Amino acid sequence: MKHLVALVIGVLFAFTVQVAHAVEAVIYLSPKGDRKASGNDEGSAIDSLQVAIQRVLSQQGPKIKARRVVVLPGRYLEQVTAIENLPDDLPLIIAAANGPRPVFDGNGRGRTWLTLQSSNGRQSRLSIEGVEVTNYVTAISLNGDRASPSAFNSENVIRGNVFRTIGQIAMPSGKPSTAAIRLVNSRNNKIIQNQFIDIRNNTQCGLLHAVYMAHYSSNNLIEGNTFERGCGATVKTRDASNENIIRDNKFIEQEVWLFLDRYCEKDARDDCTKETSECPSWGNVFEGNTAERLGPKSRKTPVAALGPDNPTECVLPKAKKQRLSSSKNSM
Repeated sequence: MKHLVALVIGVLFAFTVQVAHAVEAVIYLSPKGDRKASGNDEGSAIDSLQVAIQRVLSQQGPKIKARRVVVLPGRYLEQVTAIENLPDDLPLIIAAANGPRPVFDGNGRGRTWLTLQSSNGRQSRLSIEGVEVTNYVTAISLNGDRASPSAFNSENVIRGNVFRTIGQIAMPSGKPSTAAIRLVNSRNNKIIQNQFIDIRNNTQCGLLHAVYMAHYSSNNLIEGNTFERGCGATVKTRDASNENIIRDNKFIEQEVWLFLDRYCEKDARDDCTKETSECPSWGNVFEGNTAERLGPKSRKTPVAALGPDNPTECVLPKAKKQRLSSSKNSM
């Protein structure tokens, strides 16, 4: 028994030491910072999210288990950030510090606030937490390769953010937007506990979706979000974006469908831009959601799956499934 106790204590001690030595690489971001600063603490913060991400990704070491950009309170004007193929499977976390929520303001000049371009078929593990993004045409775009199902990114988290005044209303002289958050061949993500407020285009507002999951964007969770005053289909799937769960969200003053599955049918249209055929999405679930003050169109048809179920070029699921299952919602 003494040997067993000693063994257990030894294992616990080794585990504790291992956890104690596991560290995060951290860079601080502030609108009052200096992009030439180290970013190692609040007093030497960087003022550019792009530079902060480059700096934190450059930190190496076997004990580093995650990389974090700490976003200090304040207003960040006209920042546009692009991330290209995250270098490894360690999480990259962009998260607000304690205190007032930091605001990234496109100021009518920003197309997309943050773009992840990653199509290596690996976990990208990007997290964005606790910030506000406003006055951009698109807030976040997670892009894999729409032409190759195996060229995806995955395991990203968008949690506890505010997305306000997103779409063409942020840049009236520009083209209509298609998404506040866009997923292209991006899988196993969590979009949870966010607020989407005034997601609108000035023209062709039906093109714009608060969450748009396209081209093999499957197994995503859209949960606990609030969608308010949107004018396009709030959540949309397109082209074999399967097994997504949309649950326990709140929809307020939405004008058309709350959930829509639709894809570009080459036999019926001559403006489809994908070289190969697009397909319907299967096994999506819309449940436990609530809605209030909906427009006449969204009250009449809150969810819809448009286009034929069985185009000849598409592989249908082996098990019998609905394209869209909708239950236990309070409309």
